[in-house]
Amino acid sequence: MVTVKRRGNSGTDRKNNMSKIFEDFQSEGGFPQEFMVGVGISMYQNSGCGGAKTNWSKFAETRGCCGLGGCKVHCGESPDDCSPDFWNNYEDDIRLVKSLGSNCFRFSFEWGRLEPERGMWDESAFERYSDILDCLERHGIQPCATLHHFVHPWWFESIGGFDEVENLELFVGYCKKVFERFGGRIRLWLTINEVAVVPYTGYIYGNHPPGKPGNFHKAGILYRNLLIAHAMVYKALK
Repeated sequence: MVTVKRRGNSGTDRKNNMSKIFEDFQSEGGFPQEFMVGVGISMYQNSGCGGAKTNWSKFAETRGCCGLGGCKVHCGESPDDCSPDFWNNYEDDIRLVKSLGSNCFRFSFEWGRLEPERGMWDESAFERYSDILDCLERHGIQPCATLHHFVHPWWFESIGGFDEVENLELFVGYCKKVFERFGGRIRLWLTINEVAVVPYTGYIYGNHPPGKPGNFHKAGILYRNLLIAHAMVYKALK
């Protein structure tokens, strides 16, 4: 057991204290070999959607300023214009992940890239994800995939998105398509990122799509449908 003693509040003291903690931890055996230390991204927040129309791209067009993770997206902007572009720089970024000592990397499949129009699948996007997985494997990093991280195609949003329970089978179909391609290469899967955040930010606070604050009834419906969608995907992929 490592005992942490309070020290001064200066940056130097905090840094020295953390170094001492890690030294003590390593001397006592450190993490077990199977322990995963990871970093993570959302593909949309870090790469945009390659020009595909999504609920977020439409939302950003009409809002003066909205929050997306820890950054601000101004009216007319999208991560397509101002992101670090992991989509095209993944090899450099994954090398950085490895250099941090991480052995796990969480990322999201971007539905809007894979199915930009209903029933029309973009094979080049599937191939890019395959390349990303190849790179992770070369570096000995285990992938952890999220199937929905705040963003979905505009065609799905335009017919009611997750607000309409009859649309949930469309989401399940997308998840099945991704799992058929990559299920054998990825052991760790997440269905929906921060499921409670989606209805809160969309219908209560209003800083995420659809940006309609104060609508608790709609938030409740959306929350229920997201939980149903999670269960449907789990059963379909299990």
